[in-house]
Amino acid sequence: MASQQQVGDFYMDDVVILSSTGTSYNIQSQVIEINIYESIRTNTMSGNIVIEDGTGMIEKAPIVGQERIMFSVSSSKDHDKIDFTIYHGMVNEIIKRTSASLTTQTYVLLFTTQEDFRNIRSKVSRSFTGTPNEIVQKIFKDENYLNCKKGLICETTKGNKKYVMPNLRPFDCINLIREGALSDAGQEIDADIIDKLTGKAAVYFAGVINAINN
Repeated sequence: MASQQQVGDFYMDDVVILSSTGTSYNIQSQVIEINIYESIRTNTMSGNIVIEDGTGMIEKAPIVGQERIMFSVSSSKDHDKIDFTIYHGMVNEIIKRTSASLTTQTYVLLFTTQEDFRNIRSKVSRSFTGTPNEIVQKIFKDENYLNCKKGLICETTKGNKKYVMPNLRPFDCINLIREGALSDAGQEIDADIIDKLTGKAAVYFAGVINAINN
Protein backbone atom coordinates (compact mmCIF):
# COMPACT_ATOMS: atom_id res chain seq x y z
CA MET A 1 0.00 0.00 0.00
CA ALA A 2 1.69 3.18 -1.19
CA SER A 3 0.09 5.73 1.15
CA GLN A 4 -2.48 5.88 3.89
CA GLN A 5 -5.80 7.36 2.82
CA GLN A 6 -7.93 6.65 5.89
CA VAL A 7 -7.95 5.13 9.36
CA GLY A 8 -7.23 1.41 9.20
CA ASP A 9 -4.92 1.59 6.18
CA PHE A 10 -1.55 -0.10 6.59
CA TYR A 11 1.77 -0.73 4.91
CA MET A 12 2.38 -4.28 3.73
CA ASP A 13 5.30 -5.88 1.90
CA ASP A 14 4.95 -8.84 -0.45
CA VAL A 15 2.82 -11.71 0.82
CA VAL A 16 4.55 -14.94 -0.19
CA ILE A 17 3.38 -18.53 0.14
CA LEU A 18 6.09 -21.20 0.11
CA SER A 19 4.57 -24.52 -0.92
CA SER A 20 5.67 -27.97 0.23
CA THR A 21 7.31 -28.44 -3.20
CA GLY A 22 9.59 -25.44 -2.57
CA THR A 23 7.84 -23.12 -5.05
CA SER A 24 7.04 -19.60 -3.86
CA TYR A 25 3.96 -17.58 -4.87
CA ASN A 26 3.58 -13.83 -4.34
CA ILE A 27 -0.12 -13.41 -3.51
CA GLN A 28 -0.14 -9.76 -2.42
CA SER A 29 -2.43 -8.70 -5.28
CA GLN A 30 -4.93 -11.40 -4.26
CA VAL A 31 -5.16 -10.43 -0.58
CA ILE A 32 -8.53 -8.91 0.35
CA GLU A 33 -8.13 -8.81 4.12
CA ILE A 34 -5.59 -9.76 6.76
CA ASN A 35 -6.19 -10.23 10.51
CA ILE A 36 -3.58 -10.89 13.20
CA TYR A 37 -4.40 -11.95 16.76
CA GLU A 38 -2.23 -11.68 19.87
CA SER A 39 -3.16 -11.95 23.53
CA ILE A 40 -1.40 -12.48 26.86
CA ARG A 41 -3.92 -15.33 27.37
CA THR A 42 -2.77 -17.36 24.38
CA ASN A 43 0.59 -18.96 23.76
CA THR A 44 1.23 -17.79 20.20
CA MET A 45 0.16 -15.31 17.58
CA SER A 46 -2.28 -16.41 14.91
CA GLY A 47 -4.11 -14.85 12.01
CA ASN A 48 -5.98 -15.28 8.78
CA ILE A 49 -5.76 -13.98 5.23
CA VAL A 50 -8.76 -13.68 2.92
CA ILE A 51 -7.75 -14.53 -0.66
CA GLU A 52 -9.47 -13.84 -3.98
CA ASP A 53 -7.80 -16.39 -6.21
CA GLY A 54 -8.22 -15.96 -9.96
CA THR A 55 -5.12 -17.96 -10.91
CA GLY A 56 -5.94 -21.36 -9.43
CA MET A 57 -3.03 -21.11 -7.02
CA ILE A 58 -4.74 -23.26 -4.40
CA GLU A 59 -4.65 -26.18 -6.85
CA LYS A 60 -1.31 -25.35 -8.51
CA ALA A 61 0.75 -25.04 -5.33
CA PRO A 62 -1.21 -26.90 -3.95
CA ILE A 63 -2.27 -25.34 -0.66
CA VAL A 64 -3.31 -28.09 1.72
CA GLY A 65 -1.97 -26.80 5.07
CA GLN A 66 1.60 -26.64 6.47
CA GLU A 67 2.75 -24.14 3.81
CA ARG A 68 4.91 -21.28 5.03
CA ILE A 69 3.66 -17.71 4.75
CA MET A 70 5.91 -14.65 4.70
CA PHE A 71 4.93 -10.98 4.97
CA SER A 72 5.42 -7.88 7.08
CA VAL A 73 2.88 -5.22 7.95
CA SER A 74 2.83 -1.97 9.95
CA SER A 75 0.35 0.82 10.62
CA SER A 76 2.86 3.44 9.45
CA LYS A 77 6.46 3.68 8.28
CA ASP A 78 7.43 4.99 11.74
CA HIS A 79 6.01 2.02 13.67
CA ASP A 80 7.52 -1.42 14.29
CA LYS A 81 6.53 -4.09 11.80
CA ILE A 82 4.77 -7.32 12.54
CA ASP A 83 7.32 -9.35 10.65
CA PHE A 84 6.82 -12.90 9.41
CA THR A 85 9.67 -12.67 6.87
CA ILE A 86 12.33 -14.06 9.23
CA TYR A 87 10.22 -16.31 11.44
CA HIS A 88 7.61 -17.60 9.01
CA GLY A 89 3.97 -18.27 9.70
CA MET A 90 2.49 -21.69 8.97
CA VAL A 91 -0.81 -22.28 7.19
CA ASN A 92 -2.81 -24.69 9.33
CA GLU A 93 -6.31 -24.62 7.79
CA ILE A 94 -8.30 -23.45 4.76
CA ILE A 95 -11.89 -22.38 5.39
CA LYS A 96 -14.82 -20.65 3.64
CA ARG A 97 -13.83 -21.73 0.15
CA THR A 98 -16.44 -20.47 -2.32
CA SER A 99 -16.70 -19.68 -6.05
CA ALA A 100 -16.91 -15.94 -6.68
CA SER A 101 -17.26 -16.41 -10.47
CA LEU A 102 -16.48 -18.97 -13.15
CA THR A 103 -12.75 -18.20 -12.90
CA THR A 104 -12.35 -16.89 -9.35
CA GLN A 105 -12.71 -18.37 -5.89
CA THR A 106 -12.31 -16.92 -2.43
CA TYR A 107 -11.07 -18.65 0.68
CA VAL A 108 -9.51 -17.92 4.05
CA LEU A 109 -6.06 -19.16 5.05
CA LEU A 110 -5.64 -19.61 8.80
CA PHE A 111 -2.04 -19.39 9.99
CA THR A 112 -0.09 -19.77 13.19
CA THR A 113 3.57 -19.84 14.29
CA GLN A 114 6.18 -22.54 13.84
CA GLU A 115 6.26 -23.01 17.63
CA ASP A 116 2.56 -23.82 17.61
CA PHE A 117 3.16 -26.52 14.98
CA ARG A 118 6.02 -28.02 17.00
CA ASN A 119 3.88 -27.94 20.13
CA ILE A 120 1.27 -30.13 18.43
CA ARG A 121 3.88 -32.60 17.23
CA SER A 122 5.94 -33.08 20.41
CA LYS A 123 5.43 -34.27 23.98
CA VAL A 124 7.47 -33.77 27.16
CA SER A 125 7.84 -36.83 29.35
CA ARG A 126 10.59 -36.22 31.91
CA SER A 127 11.39 -34.43 35.16
CA PHE A 128 12.99 -31.01 35.54
CA THR A 129 14.73 -29.41 38.52
CA GLY A 130 15.62 -25.72 38.75
CA THR A 131 14.01 -22.32 38.86
CA PRO A 132 10.83 -21.92 36.78
CA ASN A 133 12.50 -19.55 34.32
CA GLU A 134 15.42 -21.97 33.77
CA ILE A 135 13.05 -24.86 33.04
CA VAL A 136 10.95 -22.75 30.65
CA GLN A 137 14.08 -21.79 28.73
CA LYS A 138 15.03 -25.47 28.37
CA ILE A 139 11.62 -26.39 26.99
CA PHE A 140 11.61 -23.46 24.62
CA LYS A 141 15.08 -23.99 23.19
CA ASP A 142 15.36 -27.79 23.19
CA GLU A 143 15.26 -29.14 19.63
CA ASN A 144 13.13 -32.04 20.87
CA TYR A 145 10.41 -29.67 22.06
CA LEU A 146 9.70 -26.15 20.70
CA ASN A 147 13.18 -25.56 19.20
CA CYS A 148 12.48 -21.81 19.27
CA LYS A 149 15.02 -19.63 17.44
CA LYS A 150 13.55 -16.31 18.61
CA GLY A 151 14.96 -14.33 21.50
CA LEU A 152 13.55 -15.31 24.88
CA ILE A 153 13.00 -12.60 27.49
CA CYS A 154 12.51 -14.64 30.63
CA GLU A 155 11.99 -12.90 33.97
CA THR A 156 14.07 -14.33 36.83
CA THR A 157 11.91 -16.34 39.23
CA LYS A 158 12.21 -17.41 42.86
CA GLY A 159 13.06 -20.84 44.23
CA ASN A 160 14.24 -24.20 42.95
CA LYS A 161 11.42 -26.55 42.04
CA LYS A 162 10.98 -30.03 40.67
CA TYR A 163 8.40 -30.79 37.99
CA VAL A 164 7.46 -34.16 36.54
CA MET A 165 5.89 -33.79 33.10
CA PRO A 166 3.72 -36.84 32.28
CA ASN A 167 3.69 -36.79 28.47
CA LEU A 168 2.40 -33.20 28.12
CA ARG A 169 2.70 -30.85 25.18
CA PRO A 170 5.43 -28.19 25.65
CA PHE A 171 3.04 -25.25 26.05
CA ASP A 172 1.00 -27.22 28.60
CA CYS A 173 4.23 -27.70 30.57
CA ILE A 174 5.04 -23.99 30.36
CA ASN A 175 1.52 -23.03 31.46
CA LEU A 176 1.78 -25.44 34.39
CA ILE A 177 5.10 -23.94 35.48
CA ARG A 178 3.72 -20.40 35.12
CA GLU A 179 0.87 -21.06 37.55
CA GLY A 180 3.23 -21.53 40.52
CA ALA A 181 5.96 -19.11 39.54
CA LEU A 182 6.84 -15.82 41.27
CA SER A 183 9.29 -13.28 39.93
CA ASP A 184 12.15 -12.01 42.09
CA ALA A 185 10.02 -8.89 42.59
CA GLY A 186 7.16 -11.03 43.93
CA GLN A 187 4.91 -10.73 40.87
CA GLU A 188 2.87 -13.66 39.66
CA ILE A 189 3.83 -14.72 36.17
CA ASP A 190 0.46 -13.92 34.64
CA ALA A 191 1.61 -13.46 31.06
CA ASP A 192 1.84 -16.58 28.95
CA ILE A 193 4.42 -16.93 26.23
CA ILE A 194 3.74 -14.20 23.69
CA ASP A 195 5.17 -13.75 20.22
CA LYS A 196 6.56 -10.29 19.58
CA LEU A 197 7.30 -10.43 15.89
CA THR A 198 8.71 -6.93 15.65
CA GLY A 199 12.32 -6.16 14.86
CA LYS A 200 13.54 -7.73 18.10
CA ALA A 201 11.42 -10.91 17.61
CA ALA A 202 11.14 -12.20 21.13
CA VAL A 203 8.90 -14.29 23.34
CA TYR A 204 8.13 -13.45 26.95
CA PHE A 205 7.80 -15.32 30.25
CA ALA A 206 7.13 -12.47 32.65
CA GLY A 207 4.64 -10.69 34.86
CA VAL A 208 1.94 -8.72 33.09
CA ILE A 209 3.51 -5.33 33.83
CA ASN A 210 6.93 -6.30 32.50
CA ALA A 211 5.47 -8.07 29.46
CA ILE A 212 3.44 -5.01 28.51
CA ASN A 213 6.35 -2.62 29.10
CA ASN A 214 8.54 -4.66 26.77
